[in-house]
Amino acid sequence: NKSSGFSEPLNVIHIGVCQRNAPQSQVHSHYQTNFAALNDVQEQVCSSLKLHKDQLAAMDIRMASVMIVDPSESANGHVCYFNYSSELQFAEDPVSRNMHPTWPQLLEIHRLTENHDLLKLPTIGRNAQLYLGHEKVAGAGKKTVSDHQVLFWRAISLTPDAVTTAGADKAISMALDELERA
Repeated sequence: NKSSGFSEPLNVIHIGVCQRNAPQSQVHSHYQTNFAALNDVQEQVCSSLKLHKDQLAAMDIRMASVMIVDPSESANGHVCYFNYSSELQFAEDPVSRNMHPTWPQLLEIHRLTENHDLLKLPTIGRNAQLYLGHEKVAGAGKKTVSDHQVLFWRAISLTPDAVTTAGADKAISMALDELERA
């Protein structure tokens, strides 16, 4: 809260959405093949968050995370994540789409966006993120984008052997697989 001396909002709100009563095949086809349906839900949530942004600011909300579950994808379901930041006036942050709510901070994605315009590229694994960055160049009082491009690969390993030599080899191999696919 503001009385604690922190200048930035601290709280995160998580919202989960699941279509429970639809037949499994209908849910699967609805979310997997119809990305427009996901975007419709995302836009509805975004409109609602923007409508209530003053109340969210009063509650010291830093980020709203929306998880849309497709229960037909696997035993645990397939989850699509949409993150809305108070810095963006609760508009969706496209750079962190389909990332667990804590990952943008852990992977320092917003640090990358300070110096680069990022384009998110598709990845093989759900624990990896690949971005094509165009360097921002200061000029005439505003930042412009240069022709200089950089590929950023960020990943989270959930295994303890990631700090071993074998784990490092596996991480490099995974990164090269992602780059090859891009």
